[in-house]
This record gives sequence, C-alpha cells and structure tokens, in this order.
Amino acid sequence: MLSRKFRILSTALIYLLLSACASKQIAVSESIQQRSAQEATKSTLTPEQAIETAEQKLLDAKAAELEFYAPLHLLQAQESITQAREYLVEPPKDIKNAALMAAIAAQNFIEDSYKNKTTVKANLKESLAHKEVLITLNTPTLLAEDYQDIMEDLLDLVKLIEKGDSAQAGRDQTSLLSDMSELEINTLKNIHLTEAEAFFEKADDIDADTYAEISFEKAAKVLEASNNFIRKNYRDRKGVKKAGEEALWATKHAYFVALESEKVIKLEAVESEKHILHIVSLLNSINQKAYGKDLEPQKLYNATEELIKMVSDLKKQLEASQLETKHTLNKLKTSPETSIISIENSVAPKSLAPVSTETQMPIKNAAAEQPLPLIFPDKSAGDDTAALELKNDEQGFDNVELMTE
Repeated sequence: MLSRKFRILSTALIYLLLSACASKQIAVSESIQQRSAQEATKSTLTPEQAIETAEQKLLDAKAAELEFYAPLHLLQAQESITQAREYLVEPPKDIKNAALMAAIAAQNFIEDSYKNKTTVKANLKESLAHKEVLITLNTPTLLAEDYQDIMEDLLDLVKLIEKGDSAQAGRDQTSLLSDMSELEINTLKNIHLTEAEAFFEKADDIDADTYAEISFEKAAKVLEASNNFIRKNYRDRKGVKKAGEEALWATKHAYFVALESEKVIKLEAVESEKHILHIVSLLNSINQKAYGKDLEPQKLYNATEELIKMVSDLKKQLEASQLETKHTLNKLKTSPETSIISIENSVAPKSLAPVSTETQMPIKNAAAEQPLPLIFPDKSAGDDTAALELKNDEQGFDNVELMTE
C-alpha cells in the first residue's frame, strides 16, 4: 500500500502529466501514469536514457501503423516525451525524477497502443475490410476528398475504443459501413461511367435530341439502366464492367450519329453528291481488297449487305482452313512417321522430297511445318492504293457508321 507521501507525490505528478485535453485522453491514462510513477522509483535508467528509449519505441509504433490503430495513445506518448525533455531543463521543485517518470509514461502509452490495435481489429473488422476494398479500387486517388471523410469517421470509432467505449463504436459502425458502400458505388461509377457520361453531355451539346433523337433517347435509357445496375449490384464486378461498356457504346453512338446527321441535313446538292460518292468509294475499297473489283452500282443498303456476305464467306473459309490445320496436327500427334510422309507428299512433289540414303527415311521438309495457306479470291486486279483508310476526324465524313438493324 502506498504511503501518504507517495500518494501525494503521485497525485501531483499525474496532475502535471495529464496536461492533455480530456477528450484526447485514453481510458487507462490515469492508471498508466500511476504505474509509471512507481516504476520510476525502481528504475536504474537516467532520464536521458529513458527518453531515448521512448523515442525509438514511438518510431517503431508508427511503423506498425499505430497512428491509425491508436492515435490517442501515441499522442499522449509524444506529449509525455515533450514533458520529459522540458523537465530536464526545468524540473518541478516539488517532484523528484519528474523527467524520468514522464519518459517511462511515454513508453507505457506506446506498449498499451499495441493492445488497442488488437481491440480495434476485433471490434471494427467489417469497416477495416471495407477500407481495403476502397484502396483496391483506388478510391483514395479517384475520390480523395470523400475517402478522407470516411477515414476521419473511421478514426473517430478507433478513438471511441481508446476511450473505453467499444459498444458505442460498434453501434456507430453500422452507419459508417453504409457510407463506405455508397463511396464504393461512386468509385465504380467513376471508373466505368465517366467516359459514357462525357459522351452523353457532348451529344447533348450538339443537339443530339434533334439530329439523332432515337439514338439519343436510347443512350439516355442505357446510361440510366447502367447507373441503376451498378447501385444495386456493385459487388458484381463483371456485371458492372459490362454495364459501363454498354453505356459507353450507346452514348458514343448517339454522339457520332448526331454529329454526322447534322452535317447531312445542312448539305447543299453538290456537297450531298460528294458525300455519297465518298461513301461509295469506301465501300468499293473494301470490295477491291477482297475480290479485286468494284461493287456494282446499287443502293447503299444493298451494297452494305453484299459486304456483310463477303465477310461471312471469308470467315467460313478461315474456319475451314483452321479446322483442316487442326486435323493435320492431330494426325501428326497420333502417327509421327506416317504424318511426316503424308504432309510432305501433300505439300511438295515426290521429286522434291529428298530421302536419306542410309535410313531410307524421308527428310523433313520445312514447308510441312507451316500451316496450310488460306485461299482467298483472286485479287490480282486489286489496287493496293485503294486501301480503306478511316480517319479519326470527328468533323469529317470519314467516320460514317453504316448500321443495319
């Protein structure tokens, strides 16, 4: 049991050390100060040694993220170190070893901060997990101000635990989790809808509701649907990404249709003919590349259908060639020797397939290792200079989009 003199000494010391605002003190602050006063009477350390040890422990605590998990603990530890240095210069007249006591108190605050970290992780598990989700989404960069507000609210819960009110921290966590979910949704919208919203605004600025009414209305509906999907299904990352892609496609379509539609409406007769001739030239360039001839004069819609059929035919040809190559490779795996002979015979004349005089085994022909060539229609009559060149100029007619529905 403490003597009356020591109790008076401890009370005086605690009064000096507990100089921080009451709102910044942890629940066990007074008990730490009392324990530190007792330890100081038995310590063999000099005040300078104790201060140096406390400062090193403070650095280690910051490296262990205790500024987040126990900010009040470290605040009181820093204040105790500051007081210890002050007491070295000007020690209290009525208290012996005040500097040593303050330095030891700083060490005890730091040691207790590790316990608080464990308590925080147990009581705020959901909030801490959601914090990691936001970091993964790059929220601290994309929505820095909103993220900082959330972190301040989370720190308030940590401080409640430091003050001994874990129950209230648990109750307040419910509201915080709701705010964190809202921030997650806003982050996903920022990632997946920002570009789509920008195109929608651009379309609106060029009066897309007049020049591309149907496309503009559809874009508005798709954009709204994407927003609603992300809000209701924000943890469905693949679905969210798809919703963003659909919104971007619809809004870009509305913008470019409106851009070209306005120009077409304002064309004079001569300019209109030039515009149509330009489109025909583009279609002919595609046909020349595939078949070596121009498209027969016809409606643009019919010409487009012919080009679609051309692409379909070339796709079938490619698939057939790939299938034949796959079949050949399978034969090679099942019977290497037979397949080598078969491939060489099919690729080159027998007179061009040399045979070893010692083993009478066929020597591998390099052509046999190459995939079978694709057979395209004769394009000898094609003009390479007529290659299709689509420029990325929004203000020209080069980006004309032919739509079939």
